Amino acid sequence: MTTVMHLPLADDHGSPFQRSNALDGARGPQIENDALYGQLLLSMQQGRWSEAAGLLATLEGNYPEAAELVNVRLSLALHLSAEESWSGKGRRAARWTLLPMPLVRALAVANLVLYALIILMLLLGRAG
Repeated sequence: MTTVMHLPLADDHGSPFQRSNALDGARGPQIENDALYGQLLLSMQQGRWSEAAGLLATLEGNYPEAAELVNVRLSLALHLSAEESWSGKGRRAARWTLLPMPLVRALAVANLVLYALIILMLLLGRAG
């Protein structure tokens, strides 16, 4: 069973599209050099969305101003939303479309018997 996590697009710091200090040259430790960032990207490439969401939350705590995480958050939210849609959550399956197997077998046998009777009647009608 798939666990779907909902991620907000913005946090308490304001808009997710804020400019980071990366372009100003006043940057602290670089997120690209963090092993967790590489693990996050690998998790997303392999479709391990729950693991990626946990790593993203950790990295956002460590690098609250990292612009790189904005795109990752948006991509992860898109994948989680698609996964939720494809898994059928929120939709009820129509019960009438799924017939029990014994009923299907009985109907198939009845159908064969009916066709056999029709063919037999056609053959007897031509013979007489």
